[in-house]
Amino acid sequence: MFSLRSISEKKRVWMLSFVVVLLILAPWIFQSGYLFFTDAVWGSEVDLELTHSWFLLNLIIKSLSFILPLQLVEKLFIGAILFFILIGGNLLAKEILAYFNRADGKNSTNLTFILSLFLLFNPFVYDRVMYGQFGVVLAYLFLIFEVAYLVRHLNNPGGKAILLAFAFAGLSFLFSPHFIFLITSFFLLFYVLYFAHKIDLKRLTKLSLLGLLFFFIINANWLAPFFLKSPTSTIRASVDTINESDYLAFKTAGSTPGEAVGNVLMMSGFWGKDQYRYVDLAKFKENWGKSFFFLLPLILFGIYRSLKNKNTRYISVGLLIIFAVSAFFAVGMGTSITSRVTLFLSSHLPFYSGMRETQKWIAVVTLIYFFYLCVGVGQLASIKFIKDNRYALGLFMAGVIVMQAPLLLWGFYQQVMPVEYPADWYQADRLIQKDGNCEKKILFFPWHMYMSFNWIGNVVANPAPVFFSCQVVSGTNMEWGGIYDRPATSEIGKIDDWVLNKAGGNLRQILKNQNIGYVVLAKEVDYKAYEDELVKMIKKGELLYFLDTPGLSVLKFNDKP
Repeated sequence: MFSLRSISEKKRVWMLSFVVVLLILAPWIFQSGYLFFTDAVWGSEVDLELTHSWFLLNLIIKSLSFILPLQLVEKLFIGAILFFILIGGNLLAKEILAYFNRADGKNSTNLTFILSLFLLFNPFVYDRVMYGQFGVVLAYLFLIFEVAYLVRHLNNPGGKAILLAFAFAGLSFLFSPHFIFLITSFFLLFYVLYFAHKIDLKRLTKLSLLGLLFFFIINANWLAPFFLKSPTSTIRASVDTINESDYLAFKTAGSTPGEAVGNVLMMSGFWGKDQYRYVDLAKFKENWGKSFFFLLPLILFGIYRSLKNKNTRYISVGLLIIFAVSAFFAVGMGTSITSRVTLFLSSHLPFYSGMRETQKWIAVVTLIYFFYLCVGVGQLASIKFIKDNRYALGLFMAGVIVMQAPLLLWGFYQQVMPVEYPADWYQADRLIQKDGNCEKKILFFPWHMYMSFNWIGNVVANPAPVFFSCQVVSGTNMEWGGIYDRPATSEIGKIDDWVLNKAGGNLRQILKNQNIGYVVLAKEVDYKAYEDELVKMIKKGELLYFLDTPGLSVLKFNDKP
């Protein structure tokens, strides 16, 4: 008879994690179409810009697209992130229990898997996933692995876990450069602990230098252009233009300083949830906060036990210091004191000027909660009543943790469902390719970075650049919280000026100078404002109708009317 006990510990964890992820992906697997999030849209094209931090991942995605439909690759990509958060959480829980509790190995697999659910089902992950900020979620995922291997090196100083810690730190930095401060906070703590444990300094130095080399090699393709101030560095362009208005627009959610602090302590506070583009957990009154307040006594018990034990006291004090600092920084512009510190760091600390979303620090808050939850639960696991009823209590514990973010289940509560691109988009793409072989660019209107599409039903990032085979020039205007635009290139800046006040020069001349051969006008939102101007150019013979459908119009630029 089949039993989970009959398979190896590693396979058991992978199977349980797979089941959880399947409960999330199930509504999508057998449906065609792409998933559209506010910040994440997929299409038939994959950006392979060498200087972009996502180059290596996009190369893997592009390679997979030759084997599997890209629509399926997107769903597997999301599933893989969620799956490895659980795998990383299980690994970290094992290392924490090994260091703090020396837990009974017979119970460790079930226990660590249940605990790993905490790192997936929490407001921080839910908010970032629902907004489509998968770069932040990937950085968080690799931060989990980094910390796991830092603890493993504490448990086994003779091994080479520190090398893996640096490698995962490099991957975390790759997908969200502002995580460098989160990454560093844990490295500082554990290096102090290594010295306190009298780990072989010479060996540690060699491994650390090799690890740093791994770190920089992983990030070399985008770090070099960044530090050389290359015009191809998109991260340099965004960092250089962020100012106080950005921090105010993306400040931690909360109408009062107390609410902002409370949101951070509850692992919430993401500014994007106030845009009403997905169900806010804080508005989900049936459960908001109840699960966390059930878990809080276990976390507090873990703090108490770790401080009481002289062997774990130092790491516990260090974690509490990091927790306090991280929570302080996460509040950001939410209070007068934290806002002054935030703006000071933004002005004087490299890379911090780009961290307009200070809620990223909540990733550290979540991880430290997890530390103490593992300690607290691990200490209680040896009690006879809990041992005798471990399966029932384990299921109850898993349910409580999942209820921190229950809307992740079943296709994110079916808030996001697969959608096909309209037939006229495919028709337009084929005609443009056939006509010009992509020697000319496409100018896409309406000129918005984010907009609603009737066929999607939500406000999302403009999907035109990832759909059309030819290069697309489209708006990068944020239009949120008083922020309008930061043109990524001069060509976008000139079109931006023309759209705003028709003062950016003659559109015909802009099209000619920028090698634009086609104008695609999607008949969405405020397209009429563009249509009137384009009709004038049609009457002059500067633009010619190439395709006209109920969903969009394609106009061909006539260089010599």
